[in-house]
Amino acid sequence: MQQLGMKILNDIAWEKPNLPPNLSCRYFTHSTETIIWAAKNHYSKHFFNYEEMKKLNYVKQMRTVWTIQPPNGDEKIFGKHPTQKPLKLLERIILASTKKNEL
Repeated sequence: MQQLGMKILNDIAWEKPNLPPNLSCRYFTHSTETIIWAAKNHYSKHFFNYEEMKKLNYVKQMRTVWTIQPPNGDEKIFGKHPTQKPLKLLERIILASTKKNEL
């Protein structure tokens, strides 16, 4: 991304608790995924909803490790895709980076 001229603002680790075990027992269980927050270039303006993120984190600054449950059965209405993201994770990403009523 940096070679393409983009500016990396943050990398966030999504920690997925209570995952099923790794059945092969030959590797560590994949319990995190990385979210990269980037701007188009060094001159791009970005929005960070600091106050909203602080509210979500019990009035403390939001950190770059987010512990959110993986999608449950109710969210998997279109099948059990192995990389599906939970709505709570997507909601947090949108709240963190957009102003109210933005598209």
